[in-house]
Amino acid sequence: MTTTPQDVTEPGRDPLAERARDHLWMHFTRHSPYFDGSGHVPVIVRGEGAYIWDDQGRRYLDGLSGLFTVQAGHGRRELAAAAARQAEELAYFPVWSYAHPRAIELAERLVAYSGLDRVFFTSSGGEAVESAWKLAKQYFRLTGRPAKHKVISRSVAYHGTTHGALSITGIPAARIPFEPLVPGTVKVPNTNLYRAPEALREDEKAFGRWAADRIAEAIEAEGPESVAAVFLEPVQNSGGCFPPPPGYLERVREICDAYDVLLVADETITAFGRVGDWFAMRRFGVMPDIITCAKGMTSGYSPLGAMITSERLFEPFRRGTATFLHGYTWGGHPVSSAVALANLDLFEREDLNGHVRAHEDEFRRRLEGLRDLPIVGDVRGLGFFYGIELVRDKATRETFDDDESERLLRGFLSKALFDAGLYCRADDRGDPVVQVAPPPPSYSTRAASPTRAGAGWCAIWPGAGRRRSPGWRRRRTSRGWPATARCRSRFPIPPWCANCRSPSRCGSVRSRRAAATAWSATTSAARGTVSCCSSKGPAWRPGCCAATATRCRSATSWTASGRPPGGRANGSTRPRPSTTRSWSSTPTARSRRARPGAASRGRPAAMGRC
Repeated sequence: MTTTPQDVTEPGRDPLAERARDHLWMHFTRHSPYFDGSGHVPVIVRGEGAYIWDDQGRRYLDGLSGLFTVQAGHGRRELAAAAARQAEELAYFPVWSYAHPRAIELAERLVAYSGLDRVFFTSSGGEAVESAWKLAKQYFRLTGRPAKHKVISRSVAYHGTTHGALSITGIPAARIPFEPLVPGTVKVPNTNLYRAPEALREDEKAFGRWAADRIAEAIEAEGPESVAAVFLEPVQNSGGCFPPPPGYLERVREICDAYDVLLVADETITAFGRVGDWFAMRRFGVMPDIITCAKGMTSGYSPLGAMITSERLFEPFRRGTATFLHGYTWGGHPVSSAVALANLDLFEREDLNGHVRAHEDEFRRRLEGLRDLPIVGDVRGLGFFYGIELVRDKATRETFDDDESERLLRGFLSKALFDAGLYCRADDRGDPVVQVAPPPPSYSTRAASPTRAGAGWCAIWPGAGRRRSPGWRRRRTSRGWPATARCRSRFPIPPWCANCRSPSRCGSVRSRRAAATAWSATTSAARGTVSCCSSKGPAWRPGCCAATATRCRSATSWTASGRPPGGRANGSTRPRPSTTRSWSSTPTARSRRARPGAASRGRPAAMGRC
C-alpha cells in the first residue's frame, strides 16, 4: 500500500465521478484536485487480463496489479465461480472455536508451501502484522520472558495502518499524524544499495553484512532481554523495491537465533508469485519463525490474510487455559478461503511461479533500457516487482528536494503516466520512484475487449507463454475497432445477428457478455443460431440467423463495413461445430483462413492458443 497522497484526475465531467467526489472517502488520496476544477475522479469499471477500463471506455495497462494483488490477472471466471459455489453452500461461519472445510484445506496448503506449521487467518496483511506482534508478546510472556516485547524494523518500510502495524512502519510522514503510537519499536537501515555508504556500493555482499549487523547493534543497544522480533519484507516495497543483498537474510537469521529473537517475514506483497515462488523467503532459502501474507493469496478476488507460524510458537497454547485472545470476524471467511484455494489451483495448473522465473530477466532488461534517460538513476527489484528511482543528477546521485518531488510526481508524472495508458505508482517515500508490478504473464490471461482495438498479452509480453499465430494482423476502422485480425483465443463473444449485422448495435442485446452467456447455455437447443432482433426482445431459438465463429477477445475478425464475415440471411441455419469445446465454433471461410490439417486433428480450423 501507499502512503503518498495520490493525485490522478481525468478531464471533463462525469456524473459517476461526481458522486464519488461527493460521498466516497478514498484511501490515501488527496481530494482537493476533485474540488478545484483540476479534473474528476477516475472510475475503473472493468478488468481483463493485465488491463483495466474506466467508465469512459479508456483502457490502461494495470502496471501495479491493482495494489500488488491481482497476480492471476483480471477477469478470471473460475475464481468468481468458486466464490459463488461456496456462497451457496456456506456463505459465512467464523473460525472462533469452530472450523469449516475450506479454512482447513487452505491452512494445509499454506503449511505445505511455507514449511511452517500453523495458520491464523486475518482479513488483510496489516492485520496479519498486528497479529504477529501480539503473538510474539504473548509467547514470550507464556514462556517466562515477559520483558521481551520490542520490535526492530527497517527505515522507510511499510507494514500496515493499525496502531501496532503503523508503529512498526518506518515512514515518518505516515506515523506523525497518529502519534503517540505503540512504544517499543526501533528502526535500522534498509537494503537500498543505491544509497549505501560509498565504500560499500561496489560490494553487495559486504553491504548486506553491514546492514544485517546494524540489527545486532540495535538488539544490543535495547537489551536482548527486551527485543521480541525483527520484522522485514524480503524485498522491501516502500522506497522502491529493495532486494536483499547476498547473505543478508542468512545473517539476519543467525542474529535472531543468537539473541532468541523471532524473525517475521512480512510477505504481504512478495508472496504468491510476485517474485517467482510461493514465498520469497522460500526462494532465498531462509526459514522465518512467522510469515505474514495476504493480497496474492486470492489474487484480490476476495479479502484474506494469514499469519503462518512455526509449531514452536503454538506449543504454549497446547495445554491448560492459555488462549491467544485475538481474532477477526472475517478471518478465514469461507468464500475467501474457497477463492484462495481456486487461485492456488490456478497457480499450479498454469505454473505462474514458473512464468515469473522464466520471464523476469526479459522484464528486467526492458526496464533497464530506461537507464538511458537522464532522470533515471537506478532500476531495482526482483521477479515482477520493480522500482525505478528518479534523480536530478545521475553522476552524483543527487535527488530532488520536497518541492521538486511534489511538482514532478504529483504535478506531472502521475497524471502523465495515467493519460498515456499506464496505471502504476509515482512515489516519494524515501527518494522519488516509479513502481511497476504487473500481473505475471500466463497462458490463460487475456487482455482486451472485443470493442477496443488491441492484441492483448501477445503484444505486451512477446514470447511470454503465447505466440502470435501465423498471419496475425490488425488495422483499425474509423470506430477504433480492429478491422481485420487473426488471433487464437478461447473466449467467446456473442454471434453476429443476421438482421443488424453487428454484435454491439443490436437494440435488443444490451450486453455482449450477457448475450455470450445465454448463447453458450442454449447452443444445444439453438443449434448455433440466435435471434436478437425480434420485436419481443432476445429470443434464443433456431431459425433466425447464423451464429458465426467464436472470435478472439483481444483481436477479432470484424470487417471494416461492420458486416459479419460470411453472415447469412434471416432464417438460415448452420450445423453445430464438431468440436466439443464450449468456447469455440467453426469460423467461416471468409473470416479466417483454414490451417491445413486443422480439422483432421479434431478441432475447427484456425483454432488454437494465442
